[in-house]
Amino acid sequence: MRGKLLNASLISAVLIMALPSFFLAQCPNHKTDTGGPGMGESGGGMMVELTADQKVQMMKLKMSFMKETEPLKTELEIKQMELNALWDDEKPDAGKLKAKVKEIGELKMQLQEKMINHKLAVMKLFTPEQMKKMKSMMGMGCGMMGGCKAKGGDSGPGK
Repeated sequence: MRGKLLNASLISAVLIMALPSFFLAQCPNHKTDTGGPGMGESGGGMMVELTADQKVQMMKLKMSFMKETEPLKTELEIKQMELNALWDDEKPDAGKLKAKVKEIGELKMQLQEKMINHKLAVMKLFTPEQMKKMKSMMGMGCGMMGGCKAKGGDSGPGK
């Protein structure tokens, strides 16, 4: 039981710490010079043509997001280590374990909220035409989370 919970906790911590990477991930063969999927150059040209100003704004948003989330990711990692230490006690205290899990959950929620805000801010940079193209690409290619869909299924992260 303890091993399964520890493994689940570790997997959760790794996934949460990796969320920004998933958001900034791209499909194979798609180079993104702006920090967002589908917005850079690929082997065949631009997927979504960005203005110089949009590229600058995206880079600013990316840097801001990273600066905002790094302390939370560090705190989450520390809380996870504290949880692991609680499990190592000779007689683990259920109340302390539950309280620590609650703290971890709150940090995960904060990271999710920041990711939502970041994605919405990025989306506001697109013109209606760019947004239309991004949405059509999300249905048949790379999504905002870096997942790539083929006709036979999904080849995105974790698939």
